[in-house]
Amino acid sequence: MPQQTLEEKLIAGYKRFRTGRYIDEKALFKDLSENGQHPKVMIISCCDSRAEPAEIFDTQPGDIFVLRNVANMVPEKQEGHVHDSAYCAIDYAVNVIGVKVILVMGHESCGGIAAAISGMGNNPQSSLQSWIAQLNATRDIVLRDYSAEEQQSALEHESIRQSISNIAEIDYVKAKIDNAELALIGAHFSIHDGSLAIMDESGQFADVALA
Repeated sequence: MPQQTLEEKLIAGYKRFRTGRYIDEKALFKDLSENGQHPKVMIISCCDSRAEPAEIFDTQPGDIFVLRNVANMVPEKQEGHVHDSAYCAIDYAVNVIGVKVILVMGHESCGGIAAAISGMGNNPQSSLQSWIAQLNATRDIVLRDYSAEEQQSALEHESIRQSISNIAEIDYVKAKIDNAELALIGAHFSIHDGSLAIMDESGQFADVALA
């Protein structure tokens, strides 16, 4: 029997959803359709297929507003940001939806972080050069201060800190933080063992206890 094509696998998956979970949660989907979305949490995470926010946090449709990009990055504050999807999504989440938390989640074995370490941010021949280059200054510090074995993990954590810092510099975000209407959280997910580490106010990461 021939193997399913990728398209056939996707269609088969849709059919399972449509005749399974969709039926089981039809009232929820009806409510979301009629009354819109009202998530209280925005998650900014990596595109990596191994670190899916909805699975990691066991959420339902409508619970989280998600932005995914290479290496879960939010650029530094700039004038305009006309075509910057990160800033457009944050603006919509904060000022239209009214989220109360923005969580930036990095993950173990991130390919974007590995690309930064390997020098892709300095390679004008790469289409990712300008995006990865956002980590160049931080990468140089990591390469200087950490052993080769520690650099991947260290830069994964530094990337989260950098994005949190950049988000905090957005004027309307800063105003809501000052008024205790919005909180910023950093997190790091381990693909290997499923652990989740949360960043404290000092920028250090500690695993969430399961009991």
